[in-house]
Amino acid sequence: MLEIFQTKFRPRETRRPVHIPSRMRSGAEWMDACIRNVSSRGLLLESENPPAPGTYVDLRRGSQIVIGRVVWRKDRLFGVRAQDRIEIDALLNEPRLARPAAKPETTANPERRSKSRADTDRDVARQLERSRQLSSAIQFAFIAVAGISASAIIAAEAYKVLIQPITKIDAALSSNG
Repeated sequence: MLEIFQTKFRPRETRRPVHIPSRMRSGAEWMDACIRNVSSRGLLLESENPPAPGTYVDLRRGSQIVIGRVVWRKDRLFGVRAQDRIEIDALLNEPRLARPAAKPETTANPERRSKSRADTDRDVARQLERSRQLSSAIQFAFIAVAGISASAIIAAEAYKVLIQPITKIDAALSSNG
């Protein structure tokens, strides 16, 4: 009976219990995570907001990068199956930063960018609106100049046409008097 279980089920790979702070990206959002145990093909992680099963995550610890898929989640803990083999010793020996990264002043903006994506989009929209207004003003000025030029040309031609009969009338009145 024992032989049946040994042939049907592989023994579970040994996990190394650790406590390694790291950064994790799920979708477009970066968050803090803590590696609780590690094996060559997976990780047990803890996070404030664990991603749903099936979500792909990008875990970073210094220069070490682990890409994997969340396979289960319970409360703050979740398991990740790594896409590639994990170099456990390299992950464990990765030096920590000399000082922790500066935390944002408020927790209202958890992004690491100097300007949030919304602020950047707002600035682009403002620049687009300014460009549209400038192009409208230039178009108006061009049409106004063209209209004034056309009016001046039409007035000069009308003067040439109307001056000839008036000159003849004036000459006829001068000779009679």
